[in-house]
Amino acid sequence: MEAIPSRTVSLLLYVLSVLAVSAVPVQKPFNLKKISYNFNTTLSWDYDVTSVTPYFQVEYKSPRSHSWTTVETCMNTSSNYCDLSEKIVDPYVYYDVRVKAVVGSGMSNYAKTEFYLIEDGIIGPPTINASVDEKFMYIDVGYPDAPHVNGKKNVGDYLDDLTYDIHYGDEMQEMEECDHYGCSTQILITNQTKYCIWAQGKSESVPMTIEKSKEICINTAVKTVQKPFNLKKISYNFNSTLYWDYDVTSVTPYFQVEYRYYSNSWTVVETCVHTSHNYCDLSEKIVDPYVYYDVRVKAFVGSEMSDYAKTEFYLISDCIIGPPTINASVEGKFINVDVEYPDAPRLNGKNNVGDYLDGLMYDIHYGNETKVTEECDNFGCSTQILITGNQTKYCFWAEGKSEIVPITIERSKEICINIAVKTGTLSNNQIAIMVSILVIVIVLLVLTFFVMKRKLEDKPVIPWSLRSFTTGMQHVYRPTDQLSKYDPVSISPVESHVERPDKKLNVSDDSDLGDSIAHGSQSSVGEAEQKADTDQNASEESSGSKNYYRTEDNGDSIGGSVTENEVTEQEPPRDITPPITNSNGYDRPHCLP
Repeated sequence: MEAIPSRTVSLLLYVLSVLAVSAVPVQKPFNLKKISYNFNTTLSWDYDVTSVTPYFQVEYKSPRSHSWTTVETCMNTSSNYCDLSEKIVDPYVYYDVRVKAVVGSGMSNYAKTEFYLIEDGIIGPPTINASVDEKFMYIDVGYPDAPHVNGKKNVGDYLDDLTYDIHYGDEMQEMEECDHYGCSTQILITNQTKYCIWAQGKSESVPMTIEKSKEICINTAVKTVQKPFNLKKISYNFNSTLYWDYDVTSVTPYFQVEYRYYSNSWTVVETCVHTSHNYCDLSEKIVDPYVYYDVRVKAFVGSEMSDYAKTEFYLISDCIIGPPTINASVEGKFINVDVEYPDAPRLNGKNNVGDYLDGLMYDIHYGNETKVTEECDNFGCSTQILITGNQTKYCFWAEGKSEIVPITIERSKEICINIAVKTGTLSNNQIAIMVSILVIVIVLLVLTFFVMKRKLEDKPVIPWSLRSFTTGMQHVYRPTDQLSKYDPVSISPVESHVERPDKKLNVSDDSDLGDSIAHGSQSSVGEAEQKADTDQNASEESSGSKNYYRTEDNGDSIGGSVTENEVTEQEPPRDITPPITNSNGYDRPHCLP
């Protein structure tokens, strides 16, 4: 028989144990304990140890809800307790709480209890501080912290009428002023030089257990150490600083600065504890311009300390808002003016004085005019000013104001901007229109060029072999007045022989041309030459003293004495029949019919 592996045996034993446990009823938790200290509420319970790890689930409900709600942090938990601080928060309400155990696949019944914070809760001791001056001892009592739920931070936020009594010796004095942070009072100092005090809380509406504070003692004897004097408050753009004077001593003095608001307990400024400087930066402590702050400072010389020197900070009256930055630019017919807020301490999302002051805005002054900035945002304000007339220079300065608080605000420096007068300047639209027209004109010219080129290409071209003939025809039909005028050559006549047009044309003697064509051509040319000779002879008879010579068509040189200014233009022959050529072929002049 083969041996069964040990791993398989362990698995079987575990399954059998689970089944055995499941067969037995699961025990429910017992000895439920409710603990609530300063509204930090916890439920704990006991449970017997089992072979299988038990898990627990806690649920709760209030009279306002009809169903049970599971606590998310206590679902299937192996711990024997559950934090209910964020669930059980109202001291005036009864809460039902229950818990069950889950072991393996089995589940126990619920173990139940009831929570009522007024009876089950305990309020711990408060913090207590005391200080003295020449006549009074000032006592501040701070509420203990509590769970931060729904805006609540301390036990005073959970209990409506929580207050304290101050006990010192056989005397007792009720606290006069209480707010969200605690209570405060003052006690008149008598001849007694030492006071030991403690505070006891109370509430008239709920009989809740409230522990008393620890006892503190304070010496009210006359101090031999000089206290700081000439306290000065300076706040510029909410950068707040406290200054003081102190006489020089043989031992280096050290100082401690504290502040409070709404009559709360005094808080020591961490950066001004045991400092040797005669100033303290309060920019991160005094931040609300609508709140009065109390500030005090005391000196330490050796093992002794002085009384407090006190003052009050109220930013609306003590703070000065510096000048803003101003910028201007020209855009079309307007000048854009932008005003930027001065920087301020960057705390809680605040970056500039506009984040500290509500309703801060600026007036823009230029010349004798004033314009209120129209738009303001987290960075500053802006407006537009219309450019009028021919004014070429504008000078601006901004002055801040707030309709909510009468705080001192410095004006900005003056800036000037020159407006260039542009005559005949085209707007963007006009430039676009002109460019469009120019493009259209260029396109039309290009189209016209191509059309003309096409027409010229379609026109017949005279062959090169005929161009000499057309040139000769132009020479034959050239009017007499376009021929060369009388050219002065010399005093004595010079014979000039020019061939006749019929000889120049060099008409071919081909035998295929008819005699009638030759006779007609010679007759027509002869008549034209005879008429031209007659007109020329008449013109030469009226010539002046100077002798000019002209070549006639018949080749004879005829001289005449004519004046240069009296040379008249001759009427070109009107009915001249063009010469008839009797040649053909592209290499010869064509014969005209």
